[in-house]
Amino acid sequence: MEKEIKVMTNIIKQTLIDRRNVILQEIQILEAQKNELLVKRAEEILKEVLVDFPEVSLSISYGDTLYFNVDRKEILSINSRSWVGNSNHYLNTYSTNVDTEFEYRRLIFNGKVAEVLYKGGMQSCIDQIFVEDGLLAIYKEQSDVLHTEDYALSREIDKMNREEAEEKRAKVLESFYSGEEVTFDEMRNIEYGRGRYDTVYRVVKLKCIDKNASGKKVTVEYTCLNYDKELVVGGVLEGVQTKYLIGQLV
Repeated sequence: MEKEIKVMTNIIKQTLIDRRNVILQEIQILEAQKNELLVKRAEEILKEVLVDFPEVSLSISYGDTLYFNVDRKEILSINSRSWVGNSNHYLNTYSTNVDTEFEYRRLIFNGKVAEVLYKGGMQSCIDQIFVEDGLLAIYKEQSDVLHTEDYALSREIDKMNREEAEEKRAKVLESFYSGEEVTFDEMRNIEYGRGRYDTVYRVVKLKCIDKNASGKKVTVEYTCLNYDKELVVGGVLEGVQTKYLIGQLV
């Protein structure tokens, strides 16, 4: 019966994961469509500048940052100060020696963009680009629905993962208390206390050989792999608090 429940749980979990992957893909598609619309709005505002600079392409990132690029090289961006609690935007570009045609054209382009934004009002232009109306409002509404479902699925998957980890840990701990040897796939450094030297290195096997009535303290025998890759019984640790070992047994 336990096996059937485990199989069913895995099927349910995988179904949730598959659904979440579909949602994340749909969110990416919506995000790309939204960014394409925002770029078109920005291009409309700056069309008189862009017509003389066909090499410049626009892109959106971080939701409301507009980038101007030439062959993947950023020459200008319009950034948001949203992280400090307002939506003010500002122009951002790099400074360098201007001694090439590329740099001269960059400065001319940046100046023309600055002129358009200055005359039209920076915030007014930004509002025209990012105002949530028409198709952009539809994208946002669809995106909000998908993000809400994604959040719910993510929480359920995380819950199932935690339950699975707790179940696995409980089984390992039960086997450990019973004296069954725990074998690690790779060498581990086992910390058994808070002290600077409370660590056993290169451990590949661990075995509980005694415990107190509450199970909070154990005596363990550990097996290490020496630098010649030979198994060596490293020794015995007495009175180790189990809480230090639990997270390292799985």
